[in-house]
Formats: sequence, C-alpha cells, structure tokens
Amino acid sequence: MKLLTLLFISGLALFLSSCDCIYEYSYEVENQSSSSIKVKWESHSYTTSGLMDSVEISPGNTQNLFMSEHGIEACKGGPFYRDVSFDLVSIQITKGDSVGTKLDFMANEQWDFEEGVYRAVVTDAAF
Repeated sequence: MKLLTLLFISGLALFLSSCDCIYEYSYEVENQSSSSIKVKWESHSYTTSGLMDSVEISPGNTQNLFMSEHGIEACKGGPFYRDVSFDLVSIQITKGDSVGTKLDFMANEQWDFEEGVYRAVVTDAAF
C-alpha cells in the first residue's frame, strides 16, 4: 500500500511539474502611410466568430487588433511562430473609402514576429 501511495504521489508530482505553457499572441498593424487606413478582419479566436471587426488607424500610429493563443505549448523556446492563417480568417486594409492594398496581408511575409507579437507595417507603397 505504501508503494502504491508513493507511486501515485510521484506520478502526480511529475504531472504537475511538466513544462507546458499558454502564450498570448497579439496582432498589430502600424500605419506608416501618409493617410488614415481602415483595417477589417476576422479571426479564428474572436468570440463573435463569423463577424468582421474594424478599426481606423491614423498615420504614425499602431493598433492592436486582437489577442490569441495557440493552446498548450512547450515552455522552452516559446512563444512560437505559426502561420498567420492559424489566427486570421481574413484581413482587408483600405485607404480612403475604397482603395485597397496591393499586398496580401494573409501572407506570412507581410508580418514580422517577435516575442509573441505579429506586426504588419503599412506604407504608402502598399497602395
């Protein structure tokens, strides 16, 4: 009986000491263009899935669009990069009423990733 108790306690201690973490990831858009831009997006993690959210960003400002998590991940080496389509369903960036960007912001190369922050920079050249 003592051996069973010892094995149970050892197993419980091993389980509780495992190195799993949950990281938060944020998506930001920085407007380096000369005019305001409008960003519309839908994310997989957004509580009203299926609806697009939007924000207007004035020149020289950065806006956090949303926060996400990728589930339980290893603690060592995290946070971890994933394809932006894991979090984003769609994203549209426009200037004025209807001038859309020439760039595809669903493409990974449009986003920098550093310490859990995905950041896209929009310049005049994007239009």
